Amino acid sequence: MVAKIIDRYVAEVMRYIPPMERLKAERDLKEVIYEMLEDYMEGERPVGRDARAVIRDLGPAYYVASEYNQRKRKARRRRRIAAERALDRLVHVIFALSMTCVVLGAAALALGITDNMIAIFTGAMLAIGLVIIGMFRPLPSEDRRPRRKRQPSAGTDRHYRNI
Repeated sequence: MVAKIIDRYVAEVMRYIPPMERLKAERDLKEVIYEMLEDYMEGERPVGRDARAVIRDLGPAYYVASEYNQRKRKARRRRRIAAERALDRLVHVIFALSMTCVVLGAAALALGITDNMIAIFTGAMLAIGLVIIGMFRPLPSEDRRPRRKRQPSAGTDRHYRNI
């Protein structure tokens, strides 16, 4: 009886989770519910009303799914921002190296140490390439207007009646 109630609730939550993430989300949610049920019962054998009480504490299925999806979006955004920062650092390092090649090559040419201009051309080509790449990069995501959060409509607690 308890497993049936939990399975129905988990199935209801999974309706709001993207298909590619459902298997992991289902496993995680069941684990959380059973841990909460164990804490709620304090060693006694759970019955249906105990499972319903734990599920009631979690909240409606769409809220649970919404929070799960929101955490996933935030994690993706953090990874994307970290990748953008790493790319920016790499671009700065390559640009500094290219400018170093240009300056050292020009100094060696001016001092008469060498008459080979490969270092100057290499540094200049790297610098020009980075400038061109920078022109076609998308704008940082912080410049975009934030999305407005949707408010749940009133009377959405009807999901509890089916549990």
